[in-house]
Amino acid sequence: MAYDIGSMFSSSNSVENLVYQYMRFEQGPRNRILDKQSQLNSRKSILSKLDSKLSTLYSSTDRLTDSVINYFDVNKATSSNEDYLKVNAGSNATSGIFSVNIDRLATSDTRVSRQYTSSSTEFSSITTDQVFTVSLAHPTDEDEDNRVSISVTIASDTFQNSTEEVLEEVMNQLNTAISTAVVNEELESEEKISASVVSESEGKSRLVLRSNKTGFSNRMIFSDSSDGLLTALGILSSDGAYDPENNHDYGYMTEIGTNDTNSGLNAIIQVDGLTYYRDENSITDAINGLTIDLISTTNSTQTITVENDNEVVKNEIQSFMDSYNEAINYLKEKSQINPDTLVRGELSSDYSYKALYSDLLSLPLSSISSPSSAGYATLYSIGIGFSDNGNMIFTDQDKFNEALSIGTELVSDIFNAPDGIANLINDKVENYTETGGVISSSKSTIDSNLLYLTRSLRRVEDQLAAKEKRYRDEFARLQQTMSSLNDQMGSLSMFSGGYGGY
Repeated sequence: MAYDIGSMFSSSNSVENLVYQYMRFEQGPRNRILDKQSQLNSRKSILSKLDSKLSTLYSSTDRLTDSVINYFDVNKATSSNEDYLKVNAGSNATSGIFSVNIDRLATSDTRVSRQYTSSSTEFSSITTDQVFTVSLAHPTDEDEDNRVSISVTIASDTFQNSTEEVLEEVMNQLNTAISTAVVNEELESEEKISASVVSESEGKSRLVLRSNKTGFSNRMIFSDSSDGLLTALGILSSDGAYDPENNHDYGYMTEIGTNDTNSGLNAIIQVDGLTYYRDENSITDAINGLTIDLISTTNSTQTITVENDNEVVKNEIQSFMDSYNEAINYLKEKSQINPDTLVRGELSSDYSYKALYSDLLSLPLSSISSPSSAGYATLYSIGIGFSDNGNMIFTDQDKFNEALSIGTELVSDIFNAPDGIANLINDKVENYTETGGVISSSKSTIDSNLLYLTRSLRRVEDQLAAKEKRYRDEFARLQQTMSSLNDQMGSLSMFSGGYGGY
């Protein structure tokens, strides 16, 4: 009976299977490197998340310790009727109740020409170029009364056209000159005036000039051409305002006056008995820190109430507490040992992060050394404490509101005094989040280790490739040898069988 000792090498699949089995045992060094890379990448990801949470906490404490904007001294202003006026309070707004009377709104300087029959030739007697100028307000830091003079030229042949075409040419040349002044930065865009030709009824035309900004300071001042083109148009009329009912359908629409108090272009508002004349309907200097937007005139006295906005301050502090809780909870998870599962956090072996967790727990429990009032030196004194799971929360909002109503500094000191909680946390967290800080250094070390492991992995994989080739060559030779032996065994079996027949 023949015995096939080479059956296990009977096919290429058998060789591949043997190579695969052998190489499985050779993968140990490679797998250990991959595991280490995975651990380091996971640690780096955790540090990035921690950096993000600590950076958010840092930003929150930075706001609470801002030396320019006092986020604790926030006021709100309310209007008795927003159909007449709207108000907005800045952080430095003066608290109180103010009475307001709105006598007049600011308006733009508007001039209208006489109304002409569009097809007529009213200006055909003018045979020379006409040059007039318009002076517009362009205040500067050096001169708030500074004005810019813009020259406009109307070519002589224009006046041989229809009156409507003459008006349109004046409109086009004036608008072009103004736009050029803006492009050349002689004027700001909002300081422009606009010219248009309107038709109130069929076959009639009128030129309208209007300043974009309101008030006496932004009035238009004209110098007429040699042949009095603007005078002929009625633009420079000084014999009364536009009044078509009394046969005066040209000139200024609003009394221009000679100063800010007698000009009909200015708003008039009375605040607590004092009268203010202003170019705009948004008034910022009548009540300290308050912007008053005038909507409509009224015969009745309106009131403005300015008071501390406790809700905004509370939201600001709540934002800080949320970022604190996010950071402390993440640190607890990653730098401590879970008491229930006994699983160690990924950063638990690094003293730096264990220490940060401990510091962030203890800093909010401290007292400031120089409070504005002896009874207000801790978070607890303003109604802030900790929940059972360690989160910072409002424990007594009435106490918090009471402290703000007594004086915002009672609350702000606890956060932004030199030894205030926000300042202490800000300094502590900055050591970790700044460029070159603890987290940055930790990630740099990880990157160096990952680079070393990448090089090691490349070397190990080259070695494994060489081993795999060697195994495949050796098993192929062995397969060939076994095949030859199997053939010889077959021949011997046939020979011995044939000999036994004699």
